[in-house]
Amino acid sequence: MIFQSKQKIVIASLLIFPSHFIYAQSETNTNNLGEITFFPKEDDLYNETSIQFLNSNADGSNNYANQSNSQNWKSSATTYKHQSHFSFAKNHTLGLLLTYSTVESDTTSTQYSIISNQTNTSKNSYKWKGLQNPLFIYQTRLQEQLNNDSYNLDFNVEFSPNIFPAKSASTDSVGTVASGNNLFALGLNLSKKMQNSNFIKSGISLNYYTETKNESSSSDNRNTKVDPFVSGSIFLQGQKFFNPKLAISLKGEFYYVAKKTYNYFYNGNSNGYSKTDPSYTVDGQLRIDYIAIENSFTLFSSFNYSYEFENKSYSSNDTVSNNKNMYSTAIALGTTYLL
Repeated sequence: MIFQSKQKIVIASLLIFPSHFIYAQSETNTNNLGEITFFPKEDDLYNETSIQFLNSNADGSNNYANQSNSQNWKSSATTYKHQSHFSFAKNHTLGLLLTYSTVESDTTSTQYSIISNQTNTSKNSYKWKGLQNPLFIYQTRLQEQLNNDSYNLDFNVEFSPNIFPAKSASTDSVGTVASGNNLFALGLNLSKKMQNSNFIKSGISLNYYTETKNESSSSDNRNTKVDPFVSGSIFLQGQKFFNPKLAISLKGEFYYVAKKTYNYFYNGNSNGYSKTDPSYTVDGQLRIDYIAIENSFTLFSSFNYSYEFENKSYSSNDTVSNNKNMYSTAIALGTTYLL
């Protein structure tokens, strides 16, 4: 995918899942707000509100028969999130995640012609903003840890309908941040409270994306459609409480995206296609939590560092390949609370 598409910028923002922490005062299971093993009790309304600042730096290159093209992208994004989960029955919750983002990207392109032996450089700026598609979440606790020999097992079902239009950005118009597709996701999480106020959690997820439609926001009538595709992720997280108020956790996550096919259109007519090899993202997170009011209100901050790689081949005979390496850092501040 062309990196100017806001989807590759925002996806890094959408792919950082929240964790929940609290101090455990005994070696038995407590299920309090803040633990990564936490699950809302019946009739509880769990809320999380956060703001995230993301910076990305990517390098890519196109190789042609008579020309090479290298690009550098520097992007920044600010994302506001709020999610609520209501426990309508024991070990069952329904939730909703709402997200608003603003994204800016500066692109520097350098073209070298083998025939003329000349190098040309150009710079452009792009912007996106708006609401992302809402995410509806159902969670159930299949098994609850009752002692040190057992564990928690949670199952998640997520659905994000394609509500808001997806429009690419150009140098003279602002794009939108919506994905342009429907998302169906399944997840399974395993968590356990260990001894000495230590916690551990792991999980896997499988995501299915319907056909993606990305329209041009300018008058050039260039549109993109992405065939349905599948992605998956796996993570491992550990948490340590140093006192009843302070917790620190480390989390590592690996994202895998199966092959994708991009179809390009100009004035309603086909203008070629491209295909990606399986791509991946590796993400690491350090998070600090402060328990302001026990089992009622917490504050948190987190730092994420991620690396993403993608390689793309085009239908055009004179294009050999396109590859991209992207590095991103993100800082988030937020709060969790029960009502």
